[in-house]
Amino acid sequence: MTLPVSATAPKLPAGEVNRFLDTYAQPAVSGPVTLTAGDQRLRISPATLSDHLTVKNDGGRLTASLDERALLRDPDVARPLAALTGAPKEASLGVRDGKVVVESEGRPGHEVTAKALGDAVRPLLTKSGDAARTAPVATRVTEPELSSASSPASASPSRCRRSR
Repeated sequence: MTLPVSATAPKLPAGEVNRFLDTYAQPAVSGPVTLTAGDQRLRISPATLSDHLTVKNDGGRLTASLDERALLRDPDVARPLAALTGAPKEASLGVRDGKVVVESEGRPGHEVTAKALGDAVRPLLTKSGDAARTAPVATRVTEPELSSASSPASASPSRCRRSR
């Protein structure tokens, strides 16, 4: 049986593929990237990075994009990032002499947005070496919902519910 065969030209020249491999793909997964927030550090492995990188043919030129939202949700990033930044701590209230008082003060926390994560990681992907692949990540202060400033200090005890 004879089957018809036809040649198909590649959609991209080999030079473009080689350019992309040399300037982006190989450096992107050459090692971990390290993000810093204060004195804390978070290393993101090449395997985790590669899970969130996509490549497309953009008019004969290969381009890459980082899915920063998915990277932020990835357990290998989300768990250590939560420990690195910390959630706000709520104040605790009590009743003394018929008045609501703050027994322990709340404290603000910090969070990293998907945009901040992407802005920190993206430039590191084309660099090599530990020092060059390390950068600070911007954090945003998150206030507790309950603090001495927001406490119902003038409320009467009958308006406050107590846990039993």
